[in-house]
Amino acid sequence: MKAARNEFVTIHGTNVEVRPGKTTVYFTAGANGDHEAGIWHFWTAYGEDEFGDWKVTARALEQLPPEERFTRIDQEQWMAKDGESRLAYRMTWRQLETVQYIRPATIREVAGWMVSHSKDAKYAEPFTYVNGKQWILPSGKI
Repeated sequence: MKAARNEFVTIHGTNVEVRPGKTTVYFTAGANGDHEAGIWHFWTAYGEDEFGDWKVTARALEQLPPEERFTRIDQEQWMAKDGESRLAYRMTWRQLETVQYIRPATIREVAGWMVSHSKDAKYAEPFTYVNGKQWILPSGKI
């Protein structure tokens, strides 16, 4: 049997490997309304810059490609509603200049995302699927 070939996508003009697998969470809605209901995949981008290793976890709707959320950061660094958010997106976009690969997020990374995105997290179903294995999102233990 042949091993599955990894996919490659473009982020920040760089050809980036997407490692196989899926991390899936169902949301009944989102902070911006019912139109955010659906299946979301969680991805973690890894890289290294002059300050050391970094990773960023993000989510994209099931029908969108893995890089979608990371490439959208480029727009949000200019379009976010407030200066603090624009600065955070700008810093993340600069990190993504050194992205090395994307892989499915771990349960710990998803739980961390939920803590930092509490307005969306309250709509998440408690079950998460990492590469087909079902997990219950931890509450309080990350």
